[in-house]
Amino acid sequence: MRLLFLNTRIDVSTVNFFDDSTHLRTFDLGDLSALAEKSGFNPAETGVIGNRYIEDDLISFGMRSRDQELAT
Repeated sequence: MRLLFLNTRIDVSTVNFFDDSTHLRTFDLGDLSALAEKSGFNPAETGVIGNRYIEDDLISFGMRSRDQELAT
């Protein structure tokens, strides 16, 4: 996938869990909520979000400012 971006001149960094050897396990939303509650927090909401209205703008801004994280 990285080559697809690089071939279109979008310089990206990787955000793959398995690229970092210090990552020992993954957590799903239930695991994270339980961990937060065990630590004294009370999550008001959990979930995954995407915003199709600003995704293109973030990618464009990331490319213009050479910000790999935003471009990714």
